Amino acid sequence: MIYSESLIETKMKNSIMEISYRYLIIMIFFIFLFYSCSPPCPCPETNWGSDYLCSECEDLGFTTDIGTCEVCGNGTSSGAFKLCNSCACKLKECQHCRKILEIYF
Repeated sequence: MIYSESLIETKMKNSIMEISYRYLIIMIFFIFLFYSCSPPCPCPETNWGSDYLCSECEDLGFTTDIGTCEVCGNGTSSGAFKLCNSCACKLKECQHCRKILEIYF
């Protein structure tokens, strides 16, 4: 069977595109694998801030006086907070009411 040059060129282009798609899929797979296996962000070193509040407490207003963390004894960003920013992250609890934060599960 004799193939015309245009048919051969078309088949070659299709096979090159198929190989390119395979490499693209493999690259996307490895990128997804890399980011899904990366460790979570570490907890902050500083005890200041109000980053770890539950949905019930995040809309409340808090004073800006300095409180004391019940766990480590360091200062907190508000006298109403029972946990500092760092301990709340490590324990995965709300800084104000100490309810377990569900965003981690």
